[in-house]
Amino acid sequence: MANDSGLHKLALKHLRDGTKLVYYCNGKIYLEGLKESSGIKCLCCNTVVSASRFEAHAGYGSRKKPYSYIYVKSKNVTLNELSILTNGDQEHDQNNDYESVLTNVNDQMDVVQGEQSSGLDAVREDAETQAIKYEDDEECTACVLCGDTKFLVPPEFGPLTIMLCDQCDREYHVDCLKRHGMADLKVKPVSYWFCSVHCRRIYWELKQMCREEAISILNFVDFLKMRRLTTIDSIKLKFVNSTTDKYRSGSLVSDAVDAILDGFPSFADARDQILLLVQGTKEPYRGMRCMVLLVNSRIVTVAVFRVFSKEVAELPLVATIRHRQKEGYFRIMFDYLENLLCLLEVQKIVLPATDGAQSMWQSRFGFWRMNDEDVSRYLKLYPFIIQFPDTLMLAKRIPNPPEQEAGSSQH
Repeated sequence: MANDSGLHKLALKHLRDGTKLVYYCNGKIYLEGLKESSGIKCLCCNTVVSASRFEAHAGYGSRKKPYSYIYVKSKNVTLNELSILTNGDQEHDQNNDYESVLTNVNDQMDVVQGEQSSGLDAVREDAETQAIKYEDDEECTACVLCGDTKFLVPPEFGPLTIMLCDQCDREYHVDCLKRHGMADLKVKPVSYWFCSVHCRRIYWELKQMCREEAISILNFVDFLKMRRLTTIDSIKLKFVNSTTDKYRSGSLVSDAVDAILDGFPSFADARDQILLLVQGTKEPYRGMRCMVLLVNSRIVTVAVFRVFSKEVAELPLVATIRHRQKEGYFRIMFDYLENLLCLLEVQKIVLPATDGAQSMWQSRFGFWRMNDEDVSRYLKLYPFIIQFPDTLMLAKRIPNPPEQEAGSSQH
């Protein structure tokens, strides 16, 4: 059924003008708005838009499931659940029935927060079932410790509040964190929150690296001898810092995208998606880091990677401009990236590869093909891992840091 079904539109239509709405997922509120006429006044632009456009403004336009993620802020209920609670009755009075339904839902949520059984659990289960009928492949927030999809919508805070790690993006119930001895949270943190010391370290070290100037490659003379080149170029590595105004709209981001398209001309129609990938500020690409190799101040090679946790990082896209391919520049970048992941104590790196590129990754860089069980396990833990159509997932184990290697050899 189409996302903008009449049933869902009725839920929005019958709310009072001025009702506060939020786009909520992954444990966070991404956008706020007010119900106005038959649409939503988006508070990021003060424009009345449709539910689908509101979802796009929240950064989730590709999801195309607005009614399952737009909540009535004060009542902890989605527009989708409202449509089910009223059985799609088109005769509801705007000033009475829907307000009555909202009040009843709020009362039920109070019972849930008191850790008592509630009929709303059945309502939510029914809502999920109905949502599958309306929207295929429905995504649900789930705690990685218990697997339960129930959660408490902000600004309320309680045992069922979902905490989202700012590094690995894994989700945890507050109560599960306490029961597993990971954290005893009394209030929601006002800024960053990390599920482990490893995630904290990875986040801040990568953030610091993005602020640094370009890094010179010191042993380039050996590289020249290996490649039998006759000129000495200035080679530097630089992180594209898309979290600052200077680079978000600056030339380095644009040049990185241009270099990727030069290396892969077939991607020309996907420039907007590649730009989001390089910037790494919106789902499903949030947390992506872009590293460029500069030769005489010009970008030659680009690598886009993301560190999820100590367990795994991904490398979804690498490209070298056409007239500098097969000169060993990506080898320089990959060696640096591998050393970086080693210092961060990341255990594995995974990537999607076409059939044609699989042998190159395996023979030259030491990757192996992942079995279906491993792929499923990683996708369950890290659902935003990038997979392209007609590709295979490859993996490589990152060597331990030198001090760990030395320590292990003594035992």
